[in-house]
Amino acid sequence: MLTMMDVAIDTRLGTWDSLEQKRLLADRMTTAWSWKSRLRRSFPVIGCLMGGTGTGKSTIFNSLAGKQISEVSKRRPSTTRPMVLAPSSAVDELLTCPFLETGVASDASADKRHPTIDVLADFAHPDLVLVDTPDFDSAEIGHHVIANNFFLISDFIILVTSQEKYADFTAHEVSRKALEWDKTVMFVMNKVSSDAAYDDFCQNLSDRGFKGEPVRIERLEPSPSIIPGLAERSGFGPLFAVADSESNREHVRSHEMRVLRQHTAQAVGSFIDAIDREEERIAHVNRRIAAIEEQVLSSMEERTHTVVSRETEVHIR
Repeated sequence: MLTMMDVAIDTRLGTWDSLEQKRLLADRMTTAWSWKSRLRRSFPVIGCLMGGTGTGKSTIFNSLAGKQISEVSKRRPSTTRPMVLAPSSAVDELLTCPFLETGVASDASADKRHPTIDVLADFAHPDLVLVDTPDFDSAEIGHHVIANNFFLISDFIILVTSQEKYADFTAHEVSRKALEWDKTVMFVMNKVSSDAAYDDFCQNLSDRGFKGEPVRIERLEPSPSIIPGLAERSGFGPLFAVADSESNREHVRSHEMRVLRQHTAQAVGSFIDAIDREEERIAHVNRRIAAIEEQVLSSMEERTHTVVSRETEVHIR
């Protein structure tokens, strides 16, 4: 694993906060690149569900899995750590992921203390790893960090919003970042009860350069843990088309690795440039201090010659 970002920055520096933010970003990027670049070529594609609090993201995750894995609750946020659905062939490599807590639960296991990775032997898509990430707009900063980490290693994003939250700033920021990274993105609008709101969301996505219509899921009361038959809806076809086709998987993975490498290089370069600028600033300050010190000493020496007579100087010596 790369450790080049294991650097301590002096907290007394006036630019410490800016430098530390750049260091942390570079560290996250190199960590993501290092792990993902070591995966075998046939490793399943990684699809991450991302969304805000109360959008029903975990319900959709459970529905795609065909069983309740992720907690669904009125308490917000209910997803406090990443929940992963994976084929058994992917578990060993997933356990090395630096962004995951360790622990595996399976259908045959009674140990559910750490159900971070759930293994379904009969999952219909053995070349897909599905991740339910913590809510990206949670008040818990740690949840936001986890969601961002999984954005980095994802091969595609399922961005879930709802009729109440589709215009939120945070959701716009995530979709903007996905567009910037040229991520493969599927949009889902959950809890829909208004045609006007859904049409507005479609137009909003089109105006920002996204193609295709988002998946529409009607509002259900009370909110269910699983929506039967959701995985079979045609709207989720692109998701499974990526996972179930070897050529599609290779194309998406190759593209994602290229983009991740590019952004990692940019983050590391930005951090190095910032360190170089800070070193130059400190060197400039040190040169100024040395020049001032020299001027003061020279001035003191001149004033000493003015005050002390030649005879006194000889007597002192």
